[in-house]
Amino acid sequence: MAKTVWITGCSRGLGRAMVEGFQERGWKVAGCARSVGECGEGYFREVDVRDSRAVREFCEGAQEKLGAPDLLVNNAATINQPVSLWKVGEEDFDNVIDVNIKGVANVIRVVVPNDD
Repeated sequence: MAKTVWITGCSRGLGRAMVEGFQERGWKVAGCARSVGECGEGYFREVDVRDSRAVREFCEGAQEKLGAPDLLVNNAATINQPVSLWKVGEEDFDNVIDVNIKGVANVIRVVVPNDD
């Protein structure tokens, strides 16, 4: 039986390489990114991980199409140009925090079972 992986930030770089690697190994792959393009067979959607509602909709669709993930790779991330912190504009700084921290939390909140 094939295992299932969900990957955020799946459209380029390491995320894209992971999609291809898991697919080559027979895994079912669901992925999201701000712009997905063609990622092959699986469940792929354009999602901004900063948007908790969009994340929830992606996860619900992935669950319905492929089932629960055996592995979750919270790969979506962004980085600013290397400059001194005080030279990074407020909007650029907020974007890094929103994608790299809040985006990870948005995905975990939906995927990890809540046993409360």
